Amino acid sequence: MKIPVTREGLRAGAALAARSVPVTFTAVYAPEQAHFAGQVGAAYAAPYLGRLDDSGVDGLAMVARMQALIDRSAAD
Repeated sequence: MKIPVTREGLRAGAALAARSVPVTFTAVYAPEQAHFAGQVGAAYAAPYLGRLDDSGVDGLAMVARMQALIDRSAAD
């Protein structure tokens, strides 16, 4: 199931993940969004790399920051 990572999307995704439905959160632009997706049980988070690059952000660096945050959270 693909769901945008909004407040409402996170609530819906958490409910689906609790029922063992694999969820991919889309429209991920910030490390915090990836973190929240992981916290509610997402199977995947889909950063929009091209849009990040188009907006002047180093998309690969941002994705690396997202992964680092998820990795730190998993270690806690």
